[in-house]
Amino acid sequence: MLSPITEDLLVSLFLSIAEREKQADAIRQVLIEQPNFDINVIFEFLDRKRNSYITFSDIILFLRDEGLRFEEKEAYILLKEWDVKNEGKLDFEDLKRWILPSRYEMKNYDVGSARISYEVEYTLTKVFENELFHIRVNEETRIRLAEKQDFTLIDAFRSIDDDYCGYITPQSLVRFLQRNGIKQCDELVHGILHRLDKDNDGNLNYAEFLDALIPNDPAYQPKFLARKIDEPPIVYYTPNRPKRSNKSPQRKRPKSARPKSSQKSSRYESPTKSKNIITRNKLQVSKSKLNISNLRKTQKKELVMLANIFQDHIIFDKDLEKIRDQLALRLDFTIPELFFLFSPDSSGHISELDFENGLRLFSILPQGNQSYLLFRRYDGNGDGKLDLDDFYYIFLPRSCNYSHLLKERIADPKFKGRLSIETQNLVRECFRTLFIVEESLEGMRQKLNSRPNFDSSNLYEALVSGQSDYITIHEFRDVLRRNNYFPTEKDLDALFSFFDTNRDGKVTYIEFIQALSPKFS
Repeated sequence: MLSPITEDLLVSLFLSIAEREKQADAIRQVLIEQPNFDINVIFEFLDRKRNSYITFSDIILFLRDEGLRFEEKEAYILLKEWDVKNEGKLDFEDLKRWILPSRYEMKNYDVGSARISYEVEYTLTKVFENELFHIRVNEETRIRLAEKQDFTLIDAFRSIDDDYCGYITPQSLVRFLQRNGIKQCDELVHGILHRLDKDNDGNLNYAEFLDALIPNDPAYQPKFLARKIDEPPIVYYTPNRPKRSNKSPQRKRPKSARPKSSQKSSRYESPTKSKNIITRNKLQVSKSKLNISNLRKTQKKELVMLANIFQDHIIFDKDLEKIRDQLALRLDFTIPELFFLFSPDSSGHISELDFENGLRLFSILPQGNQSYLLFRRYDGNGDGKLDLDDFYYIFLPRSCNYSHLLKERIADPKFKGRLSIETQNLVRECFRTLFIVEESLEGMRQKLNSRPNFDSSNLYEALVSGQSDYITIHEFRDVLRRNNYFPTEKDLDALFSFFDTNRDGKVTYIEFIQALSPKFS
């Protein structure tokens, strides 16, 4: 249950969303009243590359041309909010929804000049300026909610869904606002639903509710993941309440059921690896149990050291993930383009010498064995070469939104062979962080293997569950929990993929031993 202070903050967020829509509607009304207004011309004006859809780079170019101050992540959030179908781009119907007033009906005579007028362009800029301003304001409120210890998405949802139907109706939203001292609610509710109701069914389902409340800043998302954001609210049906369609999560889960995991087998998923994801999910059905009863006292200490290695790797990976997300927002950055900077002969693979020469292009001079450690770490098939798949594994974010943005980006010819100073700095920062990670992990491996009578095969036997001949992600979770560390599913997935070098959804004896074996004696 939410405290009164936290519920007031939730009310403030919804009022801010309503105010955003009210201001947006006023500017939209001014826009359609401009001479020569034509929504088709506006769409063509924003579609800079003539793709018949508007991309992230199109929005960036428009905002820059109009002289608006913004961060690229804010432009990405705007695209994400306007992209009703989650396609990573805006089509004509998406633009109509957010450019035209919410109660506006298209007329046959809405045809203007073939070229956008100054008045239309100026007012269109004000539409985007208003959106960017409220993106910042609403994000601040979401972060304040995330920092409240008593706040969970389930409790927030149930505080509004007071009739337990599994979705938020206009009536329940009115009651929630009135309960918190807001009297005139009809226009507010209309604005909230127009902004948040992506499927236009007149209600807010749980997924739409999550989109409204979860901060876009990746640093705050684990706070929600740790509070079971994927668990839909339990719905209780009465004989007089008909069931709705499957648009909103309303199925009552048995008490013994566990929430489904949203894990992926790797950050880079090619079509040939889709079976591995299914295999990975099957491996996670049964709960594991560590076989530690036969371990000596010294071996139990080694298990604690292994848990410390796990924890450090999770912390390191979070730092890397922030850099990957920032790179994904850079318009001049694509993974294939970066790969071919390291492979000048376009052979499709990079030798260790090519790798070191490529690092020099970015003025990166590895110390000691840093380059060797990093090269071996990401050489997935162990052939002494890095291919494009390996580079995707290094640089592709785990977040679906950021990874989709990066994978769908087509290299711009004007950026070919050269990157901006800001992008070069991010690439350097990414490699330097990778060097620190590999060097630190090597130090931990050295320390673990220097213990008297240490045998990593004993640790492997302690982690293997039942009659299985491999380790699943459950065993990794149990090791951490025994050390009073409770990771999110996303953190576990990143950790598991470090050991699962061939990315088949399980850690074999050889993979485990190789991961814990020092690379230098």
